[in-house]
Amino acid sequence: MKISIAAATYNGAAYITEQLLSLYHQKRPADEVILVDDGSTDGTDRLIDAFLERYQPKNWYFFRNEKNLGYIRNFRRALSRTTGDLILLCDQDDIWYPDKIGIIEDTFLAHPEIRVLDTSFQLMDGEGRDYHVPRKRGWVNNNLLRAVPDSDGLAQIPFGYVLQKNVSCGCTMAFTAAVRNVYLKHSHGKIQHDWEINILGGLQNGLYYLDRRLIRYRIHDNNSSTMAKAKHMSLISYALTILDGWKESSRNFSLRVRQFTAQGYFRRCPECRTVWMRTQHLCDLRHAAVERHSIRAWAQEVWLYRKISAYTDVRGLLLDFIFALHLDRIFHLLG
Repeated sequence: MKISIAAATYNGAAYITEQLLSLYHQKRPADEVILVDDGSTDGTDRLIDAFLERYQPKNWYFFRNEKNLGYIRNFRRALSRTTGDLILLCDQDDIWYPDKIGIIEDTFLAHPEIRVLDTSFQLMDGEGRDYHVPRKRGWVNNNLLRAVPDSDGLAQIPFGYVLQKNVSCGCTMAFTAAVRNVYLKHSHGKIQHDWEINILGGLQNGLYYLDRRLIRYRIHDNNSSTMAKAKHMSLISYALTILDGWKESSRNFSLRVRQFTAQGYFRRCPECRTVWMRTQHLCDLRHAAVERHSIRAWAQEVWLYRKISAYTDVRGLLLDFIFALHLDRIFHLLG
């Protein structure tokens, strides 16, 4: 199995060398590493040049974009240059554990049904200090995913689940060349690249999570600014934030369903037609409940929930109920 790493960089001088070293010291080396810089202005490209000059790694290739493309298009360009049977995505500021590639390769070889694999991560701050998130019952992956892994640490992620919310960081992902090819051919770049690839895996009933921490994932100090503000919110303000966020999430859900319908992804996976039709039905009902305040649509959504409970959870139904009764306007009046 030929394994490629696709790494996108942009203004990551503070951490790029440490990340490159973690790739270089993998127990199972990658067969190909593609590095694409998106017009860094902080010397990231020079550090990469210096690393390549010093270590002379085999089959590492470095490209520079003539102009800044943005992170989605930059990752796409990196993917387009990979030639492996299995592709691993890589960010510029994390640290991979030495056995990451070997564990992922073994997992794909043992489970040919997997098309896209998400793995867990150890959080660290900007200074490289580890910290832990208290685990919620029934949740895994730093509380990003509700799942119960099997004895091998694997859990299949339903298509409807990932269609509503992303379940993993792109830097933990691995996927087959077939998924890469479909993505490169049909993606319009309107959805985050990692989310869209996860959805493609779900469409083929091939999206899985491995409950193993294989990287140290860096959270920068400025990531916590929003959390700090939340501590000082009033109860009404907090409720409004939840409701407005859910309304936006509902609209984005509709956009994703329409986009994937227009692109015809599901037609390449006939076995997913039933689940796709239910997805479209759920999308219509949620739109009616949230946007048109239809209690009838919400009741039908509850009925549909029995068949596709993986698509949402009870909290989502409760939020839809608030909109269906138009109770959101009370919170806005109080706010």
